[in-house]
Amino acid sequence: IIFGKTDGLQKTNLKSMYQLTITPMKPVSSKIFVHVRQERNLSQAAFARRLEVHQSTISKIEKGIHRPRIGLTRKLEQLTQKKLQDLIRLVREAE
Repeated sequence: IIFGKTDGLQKTNLKSMYQLTITPMKPVSSKIFVHVRQERNLSQAAFARRLEVHQSTISKIEKGIHRPRIGLTRKLEQLTQKKLQDLIRLVREAE
């Protein structure tokens, strides 16, 4: 990785190098939210109401734009009556 002007290359940072060289993957959390919501046959809006967040929050989590905060994952655990580790295992088994 080049961190300055060297051999005609312009200065860059780690984030832009990462974006150029690695194919982005959705985080496991986005897959969990999609899985739980679809398993319960809920729209994003209905799912958001149950988790007491805005629908755009669910949309951004499912797209991998945002990662859920710990409080939201706790609400998800309460809704499903399953621990986060169990939800991760379910999603990975379903892949």
